[in-house]
Amino acid sequence: MPVPEGLQEISVLLEPQRVLGGRVAAGDTVGVYLSQKLPSGEGQTSAVLHAVLVTQVQGAPAAPDADGETVATSSGVPAASLMLTLAVTAKDAETVVFGMEHGTLWLSLETEGDSTGGTRVIDPGNVYEGVAR
Repeated sequence: MPVPEGLQEISVLLEPQRVLGGRVAAGDTVGVYLSQKLPSGEGQTSAVLHAVLVTQVQGAPAAPDADGETVATSSGVPAASLMLTLAVTAKDAETVVFGMEHGTLWLSLETEGDSTGGTRVIDPGNVYEGVAR
């Protein structure tokens, strides 16, 4: 997948549950969520990027069984982490690197018309605000 002019590529290695169970493909656009522990020990999570183009997805091979044969999972879920390459600005690359180095990243699949507004930094003090009970 070609990289749009003005963007650069950066790769991240993520577990399948952090990448829609591995159901993401080159050409998809994703939202990037960053969770991190603060010095206080409390955690916080926030959507940090939207409409990020995925340019490549590489799935790690499944672990070999006792006979040395590679076994696919019955659910179709990758047995190991996925390497995703994202097209981002230099500024957004800093956010991705920070998340990989100091927290954890989760990706959401974004499609045309998705509402990406109204996000906020979630922490223990506000995690239940606005939640229907």
